[in-house]
Parts: sequence; C-alpha cells; structure tokens
Amino acid sequence: MIKKKASCKNILCSKHGPLVDTKSHCNNIVRFFFFENSYNPSPVSSWFQLASGIKEVVYISDLFDSFSQWCGPAIEYEAERSKYNSCLILALTRFNFIWSGLEAYIDSQSFPSCPDHRGIIIRGKINSVNYFLKNNYLNKYLPVKHYSELLSYLKELLFKHGGFGDPSELFLENNCVGSDLIGLKVVYKIRNLFAHGAFIFDDIKYLEDYDILDKLKLGKPIEIPIIIASSKIVLMTMQMLLLASEENLKFKVAQINESEESGVSAIKYLPKMHLKSFKYS
Repeated sequence: MIKKKASCKNILCSKHGPLVDTKSHCNNIVRFFFFENSYNPSPVSSWFQLASGIKEVVYISDLFDSFSQWCGPAIEYEAERSKYNSCLILALTRFNFIWSGLEAYIDSQSFPSCPDHRGIIIRGKINSVNYFLKNNYLNKYLPVKHYSELLSYLKELLFKHGGFGDPSELFLENNCVGSDLIGLKVVYKIRNLFAHGAFIFDDIKYLEDYDILDKLKLGKPIEIPIIIASSKIVLMTMQMLLLASEENLKFKVAQINESEESGVSAIKYLPKMHLKSFKYS
C-alpha cells in the first residue's frame, strides 16, 4: 500500500500557499528598484539580486570521514544529514543576503530616532525603522496581506523549536514598535542569534524526531521554516518601508519580458508583489 503524502497547509507551502517563493519575492524587489531608476538602479537591489539567484547549496557531512562508508546505516544517516544541512545552509545564505539588502536600504535613508517614554533616545537602526513604520505606514496603509498570518506561524514555530525561551517576549510591543508590525523586531532577535553563533541547529534531533515533526506539520526540520519565514517577513517589511518612504510611486513596474507600459504603478505593485494571485494588468 502506497502511503499518500499529506499536502502542506501552512502559510509557507510552496505549492498550495498564497505567497510566491522567496527567490521570486526577492526578484520582485529587484524589479521595483530597476523601474524606479532604470538608468541608475539602486545598489541596494544588488543584495536582493544575489538572494534571488541562489538555487542550490551542496553540503556533504562526511566529506572527510572515510569510515562512514564501511557501514550501510551510516551511509544512509550521513546522506540524510547532508540533505538537511544543504537545505539549512541554502535558507540561511539567502536570509543573510536579504538582511544585507534591508540594512543597505536603511543606511541609504534617514529615519527618525525612537524615544522611550521619558524622551530618551533608544539606539539602533532597527528601532528607528520600526518607529518610522509605526508613525508613517500604519496611518496610511494596512499591513500587507498575509503578514499577520506569517507572523503567527513564525511564533508557533519558535514555540515548537524550544530554543528561544519564552517566544512571547519577542512579540511584546514597545515605544518603537506596535503589535501590528512587530515582525522585524522578532526577526532581528533571530538574526542576532545567527550572527553571534547562538542559534541551535540540531540535525541529530531532526533525525530522531522526524515522525513527530511530520505530525506537527511544521516542516522537516523545524529550523528551516523558521529561517524562511524570517526571510519573508524582512521582504514584506521592505515592501511596506518602500511604500512609506519613497516619494515617487507613480512609475510603472512591468513583468519580465514586458514593456514598462504593460506594468502597473509602483503604489499598486508594492502591496501585492508577494502574492501568487497578483496580476500586473
């Protein structure tokens, strides 16, 4: 009897979910910058261009371990470890380029500093961006579609992972950020764990708990959807940041192999570029 593979139902599901894949999402950011100034594209877009073109990373866990080749189960085990780590490194590599693109854009702008309740400045560029979005985005627009669902899914993943203490603390609003757009604050904390070598990548746990993770329907292994969800939140934040900070949004953004006249205005493009259902014309 052939066991029927269950279809994924989470917000990141590549086949049935509402969002374009992360590569395409990055490319859509690139297209915005290209059409904003075709003759002199922003250097910020280079980071998203790099992120959009990564298709595969190959990692071999036992590359220097000749002893594992003497045992059949060991070969199978190392093959699974290699597959897991290849997917993990791919997701993490793309995330790092996406994060660099965000920071490059932040550095190209001038965002107001965020004060605490006493009026004392809270340092940090991410605090400044969140403060800007809180005061300049939400008074004009709603969060882009499926942002809140993705944020809820990430929260669920963090609880299931177990390596973040009480994830609820990451989702607490403060003077700089409200609950509606708290995703960048959360992802910044996750990113710092990557940067400081404190994030737990447990491939042994993945192999031992494979069936458990399958029942949870949170993906196998759980670290990978955490990273992918974080990447998507950064990209959605970029969409909202561009909507709130760019002065000219009347130019048209076209699909690949189409003329500019066939596209839609940037103000319509930015809120929907991440959706599979979005049609340019």
